[in-house]
Amino acid sequence: MRFSASDRLSTGLALTALTLLVAASGVFGRIDNLLGDLGQRLAGRSPPADVAIVAIDEESLSRLGRWPWSRRLHATVIDRLVADGAKVIAVDLVFAEPDAADQPADARLTEAIARADRVVLPVLIEAPRLNSPPIETLPLPQLIEGAAALGRVHVELDTDGIARGIYLREGVGRPAWPHFAQAMLEAGREPPALPASAWEGGRESPYGLVTEGYRRVRFYGPPGRVASLSYAQVLTGDFPPGSFRGKYVLVGATAVGLGDV
Repeated sequence: MRFSASDRLSTGLALTALTLLVAASGVFGRIDNLLGDLGQRLAGRSPPADVAIVAIDEESLSRLGRWPWSRRLHATVIDRLVADGAKVIAVDLVFAEPDAADQPADARLTEAIARADRVVLPVLIEAPRLNSPPIETLPLPQLIEGAAALGRVHVELDTDGIARGIYLREGVGRPAWPHFAQAMLEAGREPPALPASAWEGGRESPYGLVTEGYRRVRFYGPPGRVASLSYAQVLTGDFPPGSFRGKYVLVGATAVGLGDV
């Protein structure tokens, strides 16, 4: 097949136009993100009063020693939060393997989670190696049995490395897992029940990540806006009674040295 000069010119113009459109869409996307970020900063909303953080921070590491800690400590923290009236306790720590250094501690943690009947545990979705398919890492089976709910802690980043949104459901092969925050919210409802997924199997991908229900996050502000207490304080009971009454409590790492991104 031969092309005339006019054909080649038309094809070249079309490719140039397409390239410009792709570039423009990228520019407009960045502008949209910048405007969205600016709007978030100017919004100045107050954080909800029924959310609190128990932070595994530098102070806690200094007082309690090298990480990881015995799971007996986590069980004690759960017990203290329950006694203070916490509505939901979401422990953002992955207990995927038995505690080799202190095996009875697993039983202690299992008992505390089952007794609380309000603990949410994480499902970790990650690629173990570069360019390898993602895998799901779940808590130990005995911990799952006593947990109020499971939620995944995976978050997609935009091309500039900033997280601006989440998928309500996600999973390898099918969107089986609600987001950790969604699982917390549903665990606090009476009766607790996660909404049914709208997924109908049309996008099945046995080895890939399947997502559903994208939502932009409305941020409340920089770190420090949500009420927070040090893990070590909660462990020793060094907090005013009622600090966690009726609250959604998130227990997780904030210390830079723990590498929780």
